[in-house]
Amino acid sequence: MDIIRSLRGAVTVFFSTHILSDVENVCDYALILDKGKVLVDNTMENIKKQYADNTAKLRFYSVSDSHKFVELAKSRKELITEKINDLDYLLRGMDILTIGKMIPSILAEAHIGLESYSAHVPSLEDIFLEVTTHG
Repeated sequence: MDIIRSLRGAVTVFFSTHILSDVENVCDYALILDKGKVLVDNTMENIKKQYADNTAKLRFYSVSDSHKFVELAKSRKELITEKINDLDYLLRGMDILTIGKMIPSILAEAHIGLESYSAHVPSLEDIFLEVTTHG
């Protein structure tokens, strides 16, 4: 990895691996292939931006609050919830602005407290799973 990193900017290296964390650490540009079809083809920076723009990470104070929120979010066709664990969820929507506008109304409607909310920056592995499963 150190040798590949040291060549950055001097030469082009084609690096084929299934270890996506290595790709994140040394590559400026990536392609994601599935069954011979190119699903993603861009710089690492643009790939991360593209898939981070529509995802937020929510952490609730209690399991009952998280369950209430998920039930209400299901009724909003613009939102998709993905469970990380009992308190943490990923929320996907058209864009982070839409998500940010919908969350407060759902929280207020159910009197739910939210411990934290942040835009989610996915790993390359998260992106790979998203594009190969939903693609």
